[in-house]
Amino acid sequence: MCVCVCGVFPLFCAQVEVIDKRFPVNASLTAPMSTTSALIASVHKRVHIVNHPHYEDARMRRTTFHMYIVYTFATDAEVHNTMTTSGVDYVVINHMWCGSKR
Repeated sequence: MCVCVCGVFPLFCAQVEVIDKRFPVNASLTAPMSTTSALIASVHKRVHIVNHPHYEDARMRRTTFHMYIVYTFATDAEVHNTMTTSGVDYVVINHMWCGSKR
C-alpha cells in the first residue's frame, strides 16, 4: 500500500497499486525518469525497470532515449517495435504527459 504520498499524489498511488496487484512478478516496464525513481522506492513486487533513473553510462542513456519514443509523434507500429525489441512489457504513462491542458 502506498500510504505516505496518497493524499498528495493519489494518481501515483493508483499506479503503484495496479503494478503491485496486476503486473506479473519480473514484469518489464518503462516510465518517465521521475516516475521510475519513485516506482523503484514504492513498488513491493519485483519488477524490471528498463530505463533506470540513474543513467550514468552511454548504454542507459541510449535506452532512455529509445523509451521516450512513447512521447513523440511516432506511429503506433514504431512505438510497439521499439518496446518489444527492448523487452518492455508495460509502459507507465503519467496523466500529465497525455495531452495539452485546455
